Amino acid sequence: MSHHEAPRRTMTAGPAHQGTASVASMSSSTTALTAAVALAATAASVEGLAELIAATGATTTPMAWGIGSVIDLAVIVLALQARDAVTSGRGGHLEITLAWTASAASGTASASWQLAHAGAQAAIIRLTLPLLAAALWHLGLVGQRAATDALRHGMTLRRLFDDLADIR
Repeated sequence: MSHHEAPRRTMTAGPAHQGTASVASMSSSTTALTAAVALAATAASVEGLAELIAATGATTTPMAWGIGSVIDLAVIVLALQARDAVTSGRGGHLEITLAWTASAASGTASASWQLAHAGAQAAIIRLTLPLLAAALWHLGLVGQRAATDALRHGMTLRRLFDDLADIR
Protein backbone atom coordinates (compact mmCIF):
# COMPACT_ATOMS: atom_id res chain seq x y z
CA MET A 1 0.00 0.00 0.00
CA SER A 2 1.41 3.36 -0.98
CA HIS A 3 1.27 6.41 1.25
CA HIS A 4 -1.60 7.82 -0.91
CA GLU A 5 -3.91 4.85 -0.38
CA ALA A 6 -6.27 4.83 2.55
CA PRO A 7 -6.27 1.66 4.60
CA ARG A 8 -9.14 -0.62 3.70
CA ARG A 9 -11.77 -0.61 6.40
CA THR A 10 -13.52 -3.72 7.55
CA MET A 11 -17.29 -3.40 7.49
CA THR A 12 -19.27 -4.44 10.51
CA ALA A 13 -22.95 -5.10 10.51
CA GLY A 14 -24.67 -1.77 10.57
CA PRO A 15 -28.36 -1.13 11.10
CA ALA A 16 -29.23 -2.38 7.61
CA HIS A 17 -27.52 -5.72 8.30
CA GLN A 18 -28.48 -6.29 11.93
CA GLY A 19 -32.10 -7.19 11.20
CA THR A 20 -31.08 -9.82 8.68
CA ALA A 21 -30.04 -12.45 11.20
CA SER A 22 -33.09 -11.84 13.36
CA VAL A 23 -35.42 -12.21 10.36
CA ALA A 24 -33.77 -15.52 9.47
CA SER A 25 -33.89 -16.89 13.02
CA MET A 26 -37.44 -15.67 13.55
CA SER A 27 -38.40 -17.38 10.34
CA SER A 28 -36.82 -20.68 11.37
CA SER A 29 -38.64 -20.83 14.73
CA THR A 30 -42.02 -20.16 13.16
CA THR A 31 -41.22 -22.47 10.27
CA ALA A 32 -41.07 -25.47 12.61
CA LEU A 33 -44.48 -24.68 14.11
CA THR A 34 -45.94 -23.91 10.68
CA ALA A 35 -44.68 -27.24 9.38
CA ALA A 36 -46.06 -29.14 12.40
CA VAL A 37 -49.53 -27.66 12.02
CA ALA A 38 -49.46 -28.13 8.23
CA LEU A 39 -48.46 -31.77 8.73
CA ALA A 40 -51.35 -32.31 11.14
CA ALA A 41 -53.79 -30.77 8.65
CA THR A 42 -52.30 -32.94 5.92
CA ALA A 43 -52.71 -36.09 8.05
CA ALA A 44 -56.39 -35.30 8.59
CA SER A 45 -56.75 -34.68 4.87
CA VAL A 46 -55.18 -38.07 4.12
CA GLU A 47 -57.82 -39.69 6.32
CA GLY A 48 -60.59 -38.03 4.33
CA LEU A 49 -59.18 -39.18 1.02
CA ALA A 50 -58.61 -42.69 2.35
CA GLU A 51 -62.26 -42.87 3.45
CA LEU A 52 -63.40 -41.70 0.02
CA ILE A 53 -61.18 -44.16 -1.86
CA ALA A 54 -62.06 -47.06 0.44
CA ALA A 55 -65.77 -46.28 0.07
CA THR A 56 -65.57 -46.83 -3.67
CA GLY A 57 -64.74 -50.47 -2.96
CA ALA A 58 -62.24 -50.46 -5.80
CA THR A 59 -59.28 -51.11 -3.52
CA THR A 60 -58.31 -52.41 -0.11
CA THR A 61 -58.21 -50.12 2.91
CA PRO A 62 -54.38 -50.09 3.13
CA MET A 63 -54.20 -49.24 -0.57
CA ALA A 64 -56.77 -46.46 -0.07
CA TRP A 65 -54.58 -44.99 2.69
CA GLY A 66 -51.54 -45.29 0.42
CA ILE A 67 -53.23 -43.46 -2.44
CA GLY A 68 -54.58 -40.76 -0.13
CA SER A 69 -51.12 -40.36 1.38
CA VAL A 70 -49.44 -39.95 -1.99
CA ILE A 71 -51.81 -37.18 -3.02
CA ASP A 72 -51.44 -35.20 0.21
CA LEU A 73 -47.73 -35.90 0.65
CA ALA A 74 -47.27 -34.38 -2.81
CA VAL A 75 -48.44 -31.10 -1.28
CA ILE A 76 -45.63 -31.30 1.29
CA VAL A 77 -43.06 -32.18 -1.37
CA LEU A 78 -44.21 -29.29 -3.55
CA ALA A 79 -44.06 -26.88 -0.61
CA LEU A 80 -40.52 -28.01 0.22
CA GLN A 81 -39.53 -27.69 -3.42
CA ALA A 82 -40.98 -24.17 -3.44
CA ARG A 83 -38.89 -23.34 -0.37
CA ASP A 84 -35.75 -24.68 -2.06
CA ALA A 85 -36.57 -22.65 -5.16
CA VAL A 86 -36.95 -19.48 -3.10
CA THR A 87 -33.70 -19.97 -1.22
CA SER A 88 -31.82 -20.61 -4.46
CA GLY A 89 -33.35 -17.57 -6.17
CA ARG A 90 -35.63 -19.43 -8.59
CA GLY A 91 -38.94 -18.05 -7.29
CA GLY A 92 -40.98 -21.13 -6.35
CA HIS A 93 -44.18 -19.82 -7.96
CA LEU A 94 -44.93 -22.97 -9.99
CA GLU A 95 -44.32 -25.26 -7.02
CA ILE A 96 -46.56 -23.34 -4.62
CA THR A 97 -49.27 -23.05 -7.29
CA LEU A 98 -49.18 -26.82 -7.74
CA ALA A 99 -49.33 -27.27 -3.95
CA TRP A 100 -52.49 -25.12 -3.84
CA THR A 101 -53.96 -27.07 -6.77
CA ALA A 102 -53.29 -30.44 -5.16
CA SER A 103 -54.72 -29.19 -1.84
CA ALA A 104 -57.86 -27.90 -3.52
CA ALA A 105 -58.33 -31.18 -5.41
CA SER A 106 -57.79 -33.22 -2.25
CA GLY A 107 -60.18 -31.09 -0.23
CA THR A 108 -62.85 -31.03 -2.92
CA ALA A 109 -62.77 -34.81 -3.41
CA SER A 110 -62.87 -35.50 0.32
CA ALA A 111 -65.56 -32.87 0.95
CA SER A 112 -67.80 -34.22 -1.82
CA TRP A 113 -67.84 -37.66 -0.21
CA GLN A 114 -68.39 -36.19 3.27
CA LEU A 115 -71.26 -34.04 1.98
CA ALA A 116 -73.06 -37.10 0.65
CA HIS A 117 -72.40 -39.29 3.70
CA ALA A 118 -71.88 -37.11 6.77
CA GLY A 119 -73.38 -33.70 6.02
CA ALA A 120 -72.30 -30.16 5.29
CA GLN A 121 -70.33 -29.56 8.49
CA ALA A 122 -68.10 -32.57 7.91
CA ALA A 123 -67.67 -31.52 4.28
CA ILE A 124 -66.58 -28.02 5.28
CA ILE A 125 -63.97 -29.48 7.64
CA ARG A 126 -62.71 -31.86 4.95
CA LEU A 127 -62.42 -28.99 2.47
CA THR A 128 -60.80 -26.63 4.97
CA LEU A 129 -58.03 -28.92 6.25
CA PRO A 130 -56.02 -29.31 3.03
CA LEU A 131 -56.54 -25.64 2.20
CA LEU A 132 -55.28 -24.75 5.69
CA ALA A 133 -52.20 -26.90 5.07
CA ALA A 134 -51.58 -25.13 1.74
CA ALA A 135 -52.05 -21.73 3.38
CA LEU A 136 -49.57 -22.59 6.14
CA TRP A 137 -47.01 -23.90 3.65
CA HIS A 138 -47.52 -20.75 1.58
CA LEU A 139 -47.12 -18.44 4.59
CA GLY A 140 -43.98 -20.33 5.59
CA LEU A 141 -42.70 -19.75 2.07
CA VAL A 142 -43.47 -16.04 2.32
CA GLY A 143 -41.44 -15.91 5.55
CA GLN A 144 -38.58 -17.78 3.89
CA ARG A 145 -38.71 -15.42 0.91
CA ALA A 146 -38.53 -12.40 3.27
CA ALA A 147 -35.55 -13.87 5.09
CA THR A 148 -33.80 -14.77 1.83
CA ASP A 149 -34.49 -11.33 0.36
CA ALA A 150 -33.14 -9.67 3.52
CA LEU A 151 -29.97 -11.75 3.32
CA ARG A 152 -29.54 -10.94 -0.38
CA HIS A 153 -30.16 -7.25 0.32
CA GLY A 154 -27.55 -7.33 3.07
CA MET A 155 -25.02 -8.97 0.75
CA THR A 156 -25.78 -6.38 -1.95
CA LEU A 157 -25.23 -3.55 0.51
CA ARG A 158 -22.01 -5.18 1.64
CA ARG A 159 -20.76 -5.35 -1.96
CA LEU A 160 -21.78 -1.73 -2.52
CA PHE A 161 -19.89 -0.56 0.57
CA ASP A 162 -16.86 -2.64 -0.41
CA ASP A 163 -16.92 -1.14 -3.91
CA LEU A 164 -17.19 2.36 -2.46
CA ALA A 165 -14.27 1.65 -0.15
CA ASP A 166 -12.22 0.41 -3.12
CA ILE A 167 -12.92 3.64 -5.04
CA ARG A 168 -11.58 5.80 -2.26
